[in-house]
Amino acid sequence: MKEEKYICSMGGKLIKINKDNAIFKSKEFEKDRYKFFIALKILADNNSCLYSDEKNFVIMQMNENLPIWIWARDDIDSKCVDEIIVALKMHFNRNCKIICKKEFYKLLLDKDININRKLSSEIGTLFCIKTIPPKIIKGHMELAKLTDLSVLARYWFNDYVEMENHNYSQVQAEIDMKSMINEGNFYILKDENNKIVCMARYTCVNDVASINKVYTPVEERRKGYCSNLIYNLTNMLLSNGITPVLYTDTNYIPSNKSYMNVGYEKNGLLESFYLGES
Repeated sequence: MKEEKYICSMGGKLIKINKDNAIFKSKEFEKDRYKFFIALKILADNNSCLYSDEKNFVIMQMNENLPIWIWARDDIDSKCVDEIIVALKMHFNRNCKIICKKEFYKLLLDKDININRKLSSEIGTLFCIKTIPPKIIKGHMELAKLTDLSVLARYWFNDYVEMENHNYSQVQAEIDMKSMINEGNFYILKDENNKIVCMARYTCVNDVASINKVYTPVEERRKGYCSNLIYNLTNMLLSNGITPVLYTDTNYIPSNKSYMNVGYEKNGLLESFYLGES
């Protein structure tokens, strides 16, 4: 990916910007900050590549092999969409996943760009400013410790298997889980018998945190454990002035229902997709 300033062939000026650019302080970007939490993480990384026309859109990528995030104003015009398409074709790795607002994705479908629709998926975004108490269960939340590693690594591996990702090994799951536990923001819920029945962690950028890595083993589902863990973790974040957000699979109704039952609100849809062959 080229890092110098360049002009799109459509005639629009697209330049490399930094995280202090005025576009990130605009009302249009500010209203989408919960939806674009990952974009906030990209901005926090000094090595990220950010390209924009400084008014209507930003194309963001942490490195050339990670997903490309496109933020665009809701009222973006057709010419700007064409300029983004040119930039994607000419200056970015076309094998990378691309994520954008659902509305912008629909605009792309009307353009001369080959999208692999078989690999596209919808992502729900949720945020919470006030919790709703769930049904009380017997159990408690606590910070995960390395003594929990074997159980949590197994859960994490099982989560990958359920998502039909068969290229992930149990050895790698243990390495990754150990790293996450050591970060100090991984939480678990234990039942009355001290069994780990749910897990989740959060990652924070300024005053926004994404709750992720949420998993409940199959035999413990539909017992209220997930709702209780998310409720307690959310309250902990809110009490520290941090707004929690969640990215969800819109096709998995049970987890979405669990989140909304404890106070999470819908915040719009994103679309994840890949470009097809040129």
